[in-house]
Amino acid sequence: MGLCPRAAASVSFFPGSRQAGYARLTMSWLLPPLEPTYSAALRDVNATGVEARVAAAQRLARPDAGDDKRAVEGLLKLAADADPRVRCAAIVSLARLDDTDLVREQGMCTVLARFEDADPHVRELAVIAAAQVAGASSFEALRRALGSPHPEVRFQAAAGIAEVAPSETLAELPPLLRDGDAEVRANAARALGSLARADHQARAAPHMRNRLAEAPATGADARGPDEKACRLEQGSLAQIRQLLRAALDDTDRAVRREAALGLGRLQQDEALFELCDALEDPSYGQEAAEVLGTLADARATEPLARVAASMLKPVSLRIASARSLILLGDQRGIDGLKRVLRGWRSAGRSYAAEVAGELEVVELADSLARLATRPRGSDPVVVARALAKLASRSEPALRALERLASHHGEAAEVARAALESIAAGECLAQAALRA
Repeated sequence: MGLCPRAAASVSFFPGSRQAGYARLTMSWLLPPLEPTYSAALRDVNATGVEARVAAAQRLARPDAGDDKRAVEGLLKLAADADPRVRCAAIVSLARLDDTDLVREQGMCTVLARFEDADPHVRELAVIAAAQVAGASSFEALRRALGSPHPEVRFQAAAGIAEVAPSETLAELPPLLRDGDAEVRANAARALGSLARADHQARAAPHMRNRLAEAPATGADARGPDEKACRLEQGSLAQIRQLLRAALDDTDRAVRREAALGLGRLQQDEALFELCDALEDPSYGQEAAEVLGTLADARATEPLARVAASMLKPVSLRIASARSLILLGDQRGIDGLKRVLRGWRSAGRSYAAEVAGELEVVELADSLARLATRPRGSDPVVVARALAKLASRSEPALRALERLASHHGEAAEVARAALESIAAGECLAQAALRA
């Protein structure tokens, strides 16, 4: 689930969850020196040592082929263990099992019962696991969890509903914007903002080109998407705007940040100053920089330029700010990417190359061509893909691709494929002229 603050896109507990460190504990200092074999893990379900039972729970997430049933049985027993660390590890493993049908059939009652566990870490992981394993069928349980007396349960239930039943988000989550717990309010605002993000992505052009480039987009690049299913009704958008505007006045900074991100994705300029302020917030800076690039408001350029030029800011934030400057038509964005591509430190160089290719920044072709000869810590495949985006309009990029194509490896394969595509395009163009 990807809706909690700083959520990981794939797994069922998040670096930004309320109990952030707990999953790391169960995965790090409790790990035994050697992972048990699968047969040993089945035996250690009944071990006397807590560490052995935690290790068993983690190993049972990967059962031997065709033996999911015994793994689920062992994990269900461990999910009712007397030690909360074991229960946490068991619930995480239940959510990671490939056979989710078997877990739904045999394990959901156990997972749902953990919503009221005595330990807050277990409660939080149980809510996340329920949404991940049961999907849309967990909606009723998650809806009831919104009224839980435990804030971590309400926190994750809000994220779960937005993930598994987005059509119900607008009906169920507004009361949480008045919750007594600030983190719950912030997550509710984020969940509502996720609807705005989905709507924005459905309406946005599938390819964002460099606004400084001379050539206009043509063909498929000039057409908007037809993902109508992701678009919200105008009445729903108006309601989300109203709710998020009210949240901008919240006493808690995180709630205001989440509301500003949602409003920014809805192209509402009243979020501008909160988003500019969020550039200085380590938890929100990169998201804020990305959203500011979509607002088409010149007032964002100076704050973005300060961040892009600052050597004291994280390199990922500087690159995100430079990217937004380019989207806003500001030359300082190109200068910011060039500093990263040519700087002494290798950190972020691949990311900068990726952005240069994504936005087709022809002015950076020389810098990318240098990296094709001497990567200096950058990923050669990323550099090759970026050069491929520029080669049809840049002689240095084309020559760099030709050099890469003479080598071996994945980057060379990317270069050869790009050159073949360019040659095919030229043949088609010549045939059209002759016709």
